[in-house]
Amino acid sequence: MSNSGVKLAKSKKAKKKPPRILLYIRLPQWLWAALVAVCTLLGGFAAGVTFLPRVTVAVSDPIDPKDPFSSTFTVTNTGYLPLDSVTPLVRVRMIAWGPPSNPAHLVSGDGAYGMAIKDSERTPVHLGLDDRFTCDLKEFFEGPGPPRLVSADVAVAVQYQIPIIHLKREKMFPLFAAQQHDGIFRWYPHALPN
Repeated sequence: MSNSGVKLAKSKKAKKKPPRILLYIRLPQWLWAALVAVCTLLGGFAAGVTFLPRVTVAVSDPIDPKDPFSSTFTVTNTGYLPLDSVTPLVRVRMIAWGPPSNPAHLVSGDGAYGMAIKDSERTPVHLGLDDRFTCDLKEFFEGPGPPRLVSADVAVAVQYQIPIIHLKREKMFPLFAAQQHDGIFRWYPHALPN
């Protein structure tokens, strides 16, 4: 017997499609525009902060252990923009010298780093990316310095100008000199007072 009979087509059952899941929430067009605007502003702010100038100051130990003003400090531009008219100066808050039991004090009137000492022979310099220069503290304190220094609270201030917008700025790096048990003075960085 042959199987040559008429074949009937199998009835196809309609497959049910699974319900469509929305992967996003439909928001009004004005809300999408506001969201994009806020994200753009935040991104622009973050990019602007990246290009802010960054200047650092590093202080070395004194060359002469008995003279704390024989220390040097190095000013470095670590930002992404070059800086013009970079000028270092020292602002004094307090210097005490004399006998440790009864030292004389040179104090800024308002307790802040007010009195500025500038080296008259130093000309402003241009600092490119990762450029640096070194200064001696003796450039700012001519002579042997205060006799028998007891302590000092000064700030190395760096004045600079941003070249494109010609904005003048100043950044301070407070330093405190303290005598160690071995008799050597060392400079330590500390936070700015309120």
